[in-house]
Amino acid sequence: MHLGAAIQQQLLLLHPCPPWDASRNIPAAASVIVRSGPQRVAHPAFRLQAGTTEATLCPARAVGGMTMRITQAELAAIAASARQFPEKGLPEIAFAGRSNVGKSTLINALVGRRQLAYTSGTPGKTRQIIFFRVNGAFYFVDLPGYGYAKVSQAERRQFKTLVEGYFNAGRRLVGCVLLLDPRRPVGEEEIGFVHYLRDLGIRPVVVFTKWDRVKSAQRSALLKQRQAEFAGAVKKPLYVGARTSEGLELLWKELDKLLAVEEGSP
Repeated sequence: MHLGAAIQQQLLLLHPCPPWDASRNIPAAASVIVRSGPQRVAHPAFRLQAGTTEATLCPARAVGGMTMRITQAELAAIAASARQFPEKGLPEIAFAGRSNVGKSTLINALVGRRQLAYTSGTPGKTRQIIFFRVNGAFYFVDLPGYGYAKVSQAERRQFKTLVEGYFNAGRRLVGCVLLLDPRRPVGEEEIGFVHYLRDLGIRPVVVFTKWDRVKSAQRSALLKQRQAEFAGAVKKPLYVGARTSEGLELLWKELDKLLAVEEGSP
């Protein structure tokens, strides 16, 4: 399968997930099959009745000039340790960032669904690594948020060990999307993380989320300020507003490039 073209063909829809709890028995995979209806470029919106595993999807969504059709989704793994990671083989794109920066919201927006990934109003809620298998061709990987003050030191060490173990597990990680809040100054922690990824041979894609919450009159100055704070570590960060879909097309193009590079690898 041509991985770079995978995004251009179909995306997946993950069944809405409840809050994850390591003490609960969660199936290894949960899927929803969605049959495509007449081709039309629009934002997908439909509901599944209770107990239903199939639905008709009439609209599709256009991203970067490409019509994407949602057909199927799988929750591949909820990993609290490296032993729970899915088998290696498929390319992976990870999403990292501070707690409550909007990782799950962005993943939902990328595929045009409100509940692809569970979003919590409580920072630090996601404490495992969540693997979403997309179209059977690659993974979106939601990493635990960092920097939440109410998380204990022991939990911080646990998260650090888990995430570092993931980055050093020899998986086909083609890129990592680092999400930042544009209203918060870029710190040494973020710059260090970018260099850390590069040292591991992982391409960083820096994305400022919640751009739709920044007033138009403030954007130009804020953009220059944030870029200056990176001091050359990042040449061209992206700016995304998940609520308005602003910037999603450019982000999808970057993700497609990551998979296209992987496709061309020996």
